[in-house]
Amino acid sequence: MKGFLNNIFLLVVFLPALLMGQNEVSIISIYPDSCLDSECVWPGDANFDGAVNSKDIIQIGSLFSQTSDNKRTMATTNWVEQACSDWEVSKFNVNAKHADSDGNGIIDFLDTEVVEKNYLSVSLKTDETIPSDSLGPPIYILSNYDTVNQSDSIIYSIYLGSDETPAENVYGVSMKWQHETPEVFGSDNSADFNGSWLGTKNVDMIANGFPLEDGIDIGMSRTDQQNRTGKGRISTVRIIVPDNLGEIQKDINLVLTDLLIISFEGDTIHPNIILQDPVVILRNRIKDLNILEKNVLVYPNPNSGILNLESRLQLDKIRIVDLSGRSLYVQINPSLHEVFDLSGFGRGLYVIEFQSGGVTAYERVFVE
Repeated sequence: MKGFLNNIFLLVVFLPALLMGQNEVSIISIYPDSCLDSECVWPGDANFDGAVNSKDIIQIGSLFSQTSDNKRTMATTNWVEQACSDWEVSKFNVNAKHADSDGNGIIDFLDTEVVEKNYLSVSLKTDETIPSDSLGPPIYILSNYDTVNQSDSIIYSIYLGSDETPAENVYGVSMKWQHETPEVFGSDNSADFNGSWLGTKNVDMIANGFPLEDGIDIGMSRTDQQNRTGKGRISTVRIIVPDNLGEIQKDINLVLTDLLIISFEGDTIHPNIILQDPVVILRNRIKDLNILEKNVLVYPNPNSGILNLESRLQLDKIRIVDLSGRSLYVQINPSLHEVFDLSGFGRGLYVIEFQSGGVTAYERVFVE
């Protein structure tokens, strides 16, 4: 990256003119130093990869609380290249000065605000790929409902790790979840981190959800230089379906499009990426279906093989199928509380189909 700062700072100095007996105004133009390549800092590009996105949250978290006297001269948070001397510390082969997004010599929570300000700014093109490992810790997303209506909120829970394969030595996670449903583009997307096993936001973790036109970009990182091993939910995503879809019926399916899981030592973790079925957005509000869904509870989800189903309504039939549609279990006229042993089914996603009075609803469950 080459170039000069495109900001020109004007310093107005009032000088007493002793001989003239009056004040004169002098305009002094000050041009900050030019910079070349790694000398340059782009505010918000904490990992110096040429783009501002959720990965920069991990870099800031890995260098959290670091300080230096090497502050940027006339620092600005605007998206312009600025010269800065290297700090004495680096992380992931990137000098810490890049994580000081606001240029005040301290890496703290305020630097994440600059990432949000300059989000999606690019100084060079990057190639994004998703490495995976079938033996790695599972990462998957589960929605609260299989079917929704216009103006409803779709709540997605994002899980990392399982009892069998926990996610080990995790310090930061960056991930994008996107869909290809144009009718839902621009909906109100947000992320929540309450209950995340990776940490507590603004305590020992920094975390941000950056809304995208077609999904969300999530960055989260611990701030105490300590890895964590765990399993379960790490974040929750909310997508609100627009209320002006008319008579169309659409599927919406969040897909993982970019991912980085990394330890404090810089080791990357390749997960086992598990896909999900789409959520169906119905044409019109179906009252009976809503009543059925709201009165049937399936838990725990995910589970280790033992699954409970409680219903306030009398069900006519329960059926369990795999993702290929193959029927694995059928029960006619079940009781209001049933316990299923799925341990022999193998790890993966299954669909519970329950029927009552001619209405059929579905619930996806994950066996760890």
